[in-house]
Amino acid sequence: MSSLTFNYDVFISYQWGIKKEVEEFHKRLEANGNIKAWRDPNLRSNDESIYSQLAKQIKQSRLFLCFLTKAYCKSDMCRNEIVFAKKLGKTIIYLMIEKMNNDELSDDVNFIMGSTVYFQCYKNPKSWWIDDFDSIRKSIESNLEVSFFIF
Repeated sequence: MSSLTFNYDVFISYQWGIKKEVEEFHKRLEANGNIKAWRDPNLRSNDESIYSQLAKQIKQSRLFLCFLTKAYCKSDMCRNEIVFAKKLGKTIIYLMIEKMNNDELSDDVNFIMGSTVYFQCYKNPKSWWIDDFDSIRKSIESNLEVSFFIF
């Protein structure tokens, strides 16, 4: 039995092109879901590198919530985050914000996703963070319950 402690329930990974929507989702998640989430505005300007800060926060989060867009799949930083989360064995929940085929997903993201189930948020492009909120929150909560018993 490992004695892991987590500062956050969820690490939120996204590309800044959907920053406004992710901010709204994050606010709702913490207000309505009693879920403590971390995302990059909490990065600090100090001696610790951005990579070290991100790695620490991914380690200290129980789940990894990935907001997939075409820009996400092209971003080296985003892809590094998801690869690191997978390497750590984190449970990853995918929210596909844009409809993409396999060719539009980067190879590393596509490989990690495999045949994983994901939320098809692109069906509500203007309001996915509202329309899909309850089902996403429930999935996060049920995965948090399971992860209590993993370690």
